[in-house]
Amino acid sequence: MSLSMPELLSAIPDWLTVTRRRDVAMGLSEEEACRRAGVLRGLLRARRVDPANVSLDEDLKDVFYALVALVTRATARTGAALAEEANSIYQFIRRVEWPDDDFEEKRGLLLSLAEAGWLALGTSVCAISAQRVLAEDQDPNTRSARQVSASVSGRRDVTSSLVRLRRIRHLNPSEAIKHGTRLFKKLSESGAGVFDENDYFLGAAALSVSMALRPLGRLAEAESWIQVAECHLGKTSCSDPLVAIARYTRVLLLYERDACAEVLNVLPPIQRTLRENGVRRYTLKCDYVLAAALLNLSRFAEAKTLLNGLRQRVDEALDTDLKGLALLKLGDLLQLEERYQEAAALLKQSIVCLEGSSYAWGAADAQLVLGNMLRRQGRPREALEAFRCGIRRYSEFGMVRWVAYARLLAAETLLSLGAARDAEGEILQALPVLEELSVVPEGLAAVALLRESVKRRKTDPNALRSLRERLQKQN
Repeated sequence: MSLSMPELLSAIPDWLTVTRRRDVAMGLSEEEACRRAGVLRGLLRARRVDPANVSLDEDLKDVFYALVALVTRATARTGAALAEEANSIYQFIRRVEWPDDDFEEKRGLLLSLAEAGWLALGTSVCAISAQRVLAEDQDPNTRSARQVSASVSGRRDVTSSLVRLRRIRHLNPSEAIKHGTRLFKKLSESGAGVFDENDYFLGAAALSVSMALRPLGRLAEAESWIQVAECHLGKTSCSDPLVAIARYTRVLLLYERDACAEVLNVLPPIQRTLRENGVRRYTLKCDYVLAAALLNLSRFAEAKTLLNGLRQRVDEALDTDLKGLALLKLGDLLQLEERYQEAAALLKQSIVCLEGSSYAWGAADAQLVLGNMLRRQGRPREALEAFRCGIRRYSEFGMVRWVAYARLLAAETLLSLGAARDAEGEILQALPVLEELSVVPEGLAAVALLRESVKRRKTDPNALRSLRERLQKQN
């Protein structure tokens, strides 16, 4: 659009107001920017400039653009030499403070350097990013998952540690937390890899730690680690799918806290990002969490539709782990509808699928659902056996929160059998754990009543049921 002379003259007062009558930097000439870029390139090669001492202005931005162009246009140079220089400049610019970067100029420059460097090494940013997503999305127990993870980076030591983390974060969460925090500390202190690899490594390690903390009931710590994971994964190239995976794990914390209505609001856009980026298993996991939230909100018809669709898709994909989870929730839904025979068949199938899988803790969940169903059928002794089986399985995984919850179920059942002293023993083991983990609000009347009644050796079944029902919503 062109302006007439009168229009230009009328705009001068507004221009002076915006610029506060100061000279406005129009940027360096291309020739000067290239000259300074050559000087900066020499300083970087000689390691004579520290990004911490750099004060960014518009002229320096022009120099950065010229420097990146100078390196990335060197099409005759390939291999390690080009990749090394591109990485050196990448790490320098990455550490320069770049305030008010509304147009993500810094991110664009880093992406150009990474693309040139990876191409020089015979791959690309897109290929590396796809491999990272696939490494996180696959069942970590499969051989193909280990092969994919090994191809993500030349740092086999780090990628093998991440593979191990993914394998044990559900099977042995306590060990995963120790292993993951140790790896994160090491990477924070010494760094590893080229371009955005260290941010990816840090984000992946933090993500696994957060996932291991959740089943142990350490939700506040899990949330802190998710924030760390999002921060680092957000700095990687093509970061959307990895950040979406981290945000999915955050939604799981909402579910744990019984914020199921919020889950239904927050999760669909995350699922859409995952689907658009081809993150298959996490897209299916979203359906599982949505169905579980609907079930907790007593929206049974919607939950059943979602679970039946999920069951069909995981059958087609031969995904045994997710099939086990879908069968578990379908069994729970059917037992609520008093279709006990069908529910029992699905629950037994789910246990077969989940035992030894990445979600082996789901087999313990299935035992609790089975126990609840048996109790509703008036079969308390069989229910007690199922609850105790669940307690043993949760204990194996170190899932003390759910051990405590299962103990409350066992206590209720024991009271119904007239075994008050045994019930008190289960309650006295459960309450300190639940209070230490802040699973129940401080001062909750049911807890106070229950503790007092046990102290008087006259356990209040109503207080026990009230506490157990509150916790059941979070299961």
